[in-house]
Amino acid sequence: MTIDKLTISLRRVRKAFDELSQELVVSESENKGLKESLSEQKASLEAAEEKRNALEKKLLSCAEGAQKSRSQLEEFFQTLTSKIDSLHPSKETADADGIQKLEIKECLNVLRGLKETTSLKAEKVEDMLSSVNERLESGLDSILKSVEFKTSSDPGLREFVEDQVQHLRVDMTKYEEIAVENRKVYESNVALKEQLKAQQLHSSRLEEQIQTFQQSESDMRARSNQLERDLDDLRKARSPGFDVSGLEQGSAHLRQQLRKAEEGLEAASVEMETHKKLRQCLEQDGARYKKCYENAKAHLKQMAAAHRSKMQNAAVMRTCLVKDCEDKIDKYKRCSEAEISCLKYDYSTKEAECTELSDKLDISADQLSQMKESLAGLQSSLEEDMRKQQLVGETKLKDATQQSLSNSTEVARLRERLQQTKEKLHAKTGDLMKVEKRA
Repeated sequence: MTIDKLTISLRRVRKAFDELSQELVVSESENKGLKESLSEQKASLEAAEEKRNALEKKLLSCAEGAQKSRSQLEEFFQTLTSKIDSLHPSKETADADGIQKLEIKECLNVLRGLKETTSLKAEKVEDMLSSVNERLESGLDSILKSVEFKTSSDPGLREFVEDQVQHLRVDMTKYEEIAVENRKVYESNVALKEQLKAQQLHSSRLEEQIQTFQQSESDMRARSNQLERDLDDLRKARSPGFDVSGLEQGSAHLRQQLRKAEEGLEAASVEMETHKKLRQCLEQDGARYKKCYENAKAHLKQMAAAHRSKMQNAAVMRTCLVKDCEDKIDKYKRCSEAEISCLKYDYSTKEAECTELSDKLDISADQLSQMKESLAGLQSSLEEDMRKQQLVGETKLKDATQQSLSNSTEVARLRERLQQTKEKLHAKTGDLMKVEKRA
């Protein structure tokens, strides 16, 4: 009976040893998987920290971009202020009436579009501002190119326009900054919520695994205690020649493996505590971002309400400004039409004078041609007379020479007359050349 009981107890010990060995293998594999999951969780937490740092850098860059966009918006509104100030034209005449109407109509359409815009959305602020900027720039630049403007003669209206535009610029800048910040905070809040949900899910899984390991540890301890009791029973009931050193070595090995499993569980518990602390930090960051988002949202609503009231006040100013511009345009249109009629009358008068001068020029040309013909005839007659007088003088000179070579006085007189005749001929030739040059 004692041998049978001992055999049965040995079988039970071997069976328990096999079961403990299998459970130890399973526990080691689970412990390994737990360590891997903890390392993955640690990597995910580091990635979450990197994402958070990246989000902070993006927020800083967005703030810098908002400041740059603010400066650009201030420059744009300064340009708009200067161009609205220059909408009071001088008393000089405009150039093309049809082109003026089209350009002024385009500018008025831009102003009416601003008047009808009651509220803005955070996602469409940049698109709306760029569109308004392009339309206002194109309309106002085309007007400035076609019409010459000068400083407004009404300083009160100019100061009122500058004041309203300044308030509008400040409100639009604040609205844009809050909208951009609200959108970034909302995106970061959504990302942090998703990360927090993933961390909570993974933490719950780790807690379940730890509970499973703790239950396995308690079961292993219970079985170890049962094995120790069985060993004690075996020691009490064993025969003198029976060796249970192998069982004791197996039990010691099991205790060592159990100790290692306990150490792994303690390390997993430490990692779990670290994970809990990191999760609490993430929850605190999420709560802080959520609070900032709610504050920004409330401030955005206040700014939207203030912007609507400012837009209503600006609508009255735009209506007065548009009416004043239309009156000025009509006035200068009438002045331009009157000056155009005067220019047409002057043109007709000058055209008649030009026709009369053309007729006189034709008559003068005819007279000049007649004078040229008469001068040519006079020149030919003078040349003929000169030839005749020269022939007569030469004949007389020859006769006088033949009659008396001693009559030097007569010869000198004839030579003198011939010289005078030549001088007269040269003088008449010079007068004829002068008359031709004048003609």
